[in-house]
Amino acid sequence: MKRFTLLFLSIYLAFGVSAQQTLSVRISTADDDLEEYLPGTNQSKTPGAIDIGSSDLELGMETKDNIDPLLIGLRFAGLTIPKGAIITKAYLQFTVDNTNKNTDPCNLYIFAEETANSIAFNPNESFILSKRKRFADSISWNIRIGSWEAIGQKGQDQTSTDISPLIQKIVDQENWNAGNALSLFIKGTGLREAESFDGSPGDAPLLVIEFIPTLNLTQRVESAEDDLEEYLPGSNQTKTPGNVDVGSSDLELGMETKDNVDPQYVGIRFNKIAIPQGSKIKSAFIQFTVDNNNKNTDPCDLHIYMEHSLNSPSFNPNETFPLTKRTVFNDSVKWNVTPSSWAVIGEKLRIKEHQTLRIYCNLPLIRTFGQKEIQSVFLLKERGLGKQSLMMVLRQMLLN
Repeated sequence: MKRFTLLFLSIYLAFGVSAQQTLSVRISTADDDLEEYLPGTNQSKTPGAIDIGSSDLELGMETKDNIDPLLIGLRFAGLTIPKGAIITKAYLQFTVDNTNKNTDPCNLYIFAEETANSIAFNPNESFILSKRKRFADSISWNIRIGSWEAIGQKGQDQTSTDISPLIQKIVDQENWNAGNALSLFIKGTGLREAESFDGSPGDAPLLVIEFIPTLNLTQRVESAEDDLEEYLPGSNQTKTPGNVDVGSSDLELGMETKDNVDPQYVGIRFNKIAIPQGSKIKSAFIQFTVDNNNKNTDPCDLHIYMEHSLNSPSFNPNETFPLTKRTVFNDSVKWNVTPSSWAVIGEKLRIKEHQTLRIYCNLPLIRTFGQKEIQSVFLLKERGLGKQSLMMVLRQMLLN
């Protein structure tokens, strides 16, 4: 049991498809697309050396029939993608430089540098590409056999597979900011020749990213009847089950009384949360302020649920069992409150499991809403001696 005053619900969401944006960034300097020779039994060049000033980029190998493996580095600068954006699609677009060295099968792997702001490549430094730290994940791109048959082509065959998971990893980093740079790396087997910046600046590799910007919404409890406590039946209950503690100056999570006595159900209702159509909830949390600490009881293990309803009416404090009669989804998220925490009156605390609301707010019913106001309700109740459970019900109300 923990005592608190609820401050606000914060939802970090991405706008819907109607707000989706597309960013296209082309390699803009000669040093931003480089080729580094990789070690291997079929390597005739010096491993780690850079092919400076090359008029093309050989994807896979430099020489036909899988000779001289290469690592391609592509750095894209000035990406105006805001922090927290949802990447919905991303790909690389190349232009065919030549066809006389095409080698099939051409199976490539695309990696991303693990940094929030990629620094420029130094072509005079050995192993400048391979020494960069990369995310462990990669995206495979198996180029269609027999494709890239005409110089100047820049169509579907020259478009990579979707690399949005890699771009998402980059922009999700703590230090990512709009205007930062990112680097991608390509290696594999087979061979295709693409234009480089040195060969044709207007045909240099192009990175296309489709994304949805984000919005941070906060909403406080607005009225006394939007946070209520209902007494639950049980062998350790000294109050009348179903009654509501009207006008309470605090909300006890779990039990009304210390040492697991008087289990209760707490309902918290948020009004008019304006979420744009098609939104995806990226993260959300509830922030609390500690009201008192003299009844803290550990362990305090909570479970969070969502009410199964599209239209959440107001609580009626004059009604018996106004909270427990609400129907909830079967799924839950567990929140184990840190033992001995909530020790300082006035301390502001959050539900630490930020996925809580994301699980529920991303349901199909909320994604299909238009620009509507949504009401949220949270219900908390005790479950068993020695442990408390938080039942969170997120109620969505379509207001006309």
